[in-house]
Amino acid sequence: GKGTATADVVIPDTYRTFPVTAVGYKAFFNKSDITSITFCSLVTSIGDFAFGNCSYITSLTLPQGLTHIGESAFASCRLLDGEIIIPGGVKVISKSAFAYCMNIDAFYLEEGVKRIEKTAFSSCTEIKSISLPDSIEYVGEHAFAMCENISSVDLGEGVKVLDSYSLSALPTLKSVKIPDSVTVIGEGAFYNCKALTSIVIPEGCDVAADAFKYSGIK
Repeated sequence: GKGTATADVVIPDTYRTFPVTAVGYKAFFNKSDITSITFCSLVTSIGDFAFGNCSYITSLTLPQGLTHIGESAFASCRLLDGEIIIPGGVKVISKSAFAYCMNIDAFYLEEGVKRIEKTAFSSCTEIKSISLPDSIEYVGEHAFAMCENISSVDLGEGVKVLDSYSLSALPTLKSVKIPDSVTVIGEGAFYNCKALTSIVIPEGCDVAADAFKYSGIK
């Protein structure tokens, strides 16, 4: 975080003859002059807040060998555009990893990702739909909250827990596919989803009292 970084940033294969395998904690945090990032193929880890608040980044391609995306790694990259592909080697999408990326059209999670943590994609307001791979088991608190243009959700066939407010404040949400694997729908999971008028809940699922409060479901 102490150097300078401008325009198109390229993470190289080597630095002083050593292979570059990680981008560390706050490495490029709050660098407002960065417009794009290109990773070498060796990078497997992106640390907490590594590119947080880089508000002028417009393009991003994650390396295929990536296994770790840290907390708030790309939070508030508000101009980041297009579709973001998250490799299957990333087992956990950390807290607020892409929160407030308000210009991204879609996220594509490859098979292999298992957990979406708290507020991971909250306030990504241009996302139109969610389609999760069958490998996803857990959707955390406020994971997709306030993604106000999401109209449909397909949770895949492996999700077990929809935590509190995980899909809340989605005013255009009309269609949700909940698999039989879901055993818990937490408090306020679909809070204030006013356009949602019907849903099929798996037999034996534990549904919190206010899971559908202020939604279109009575």
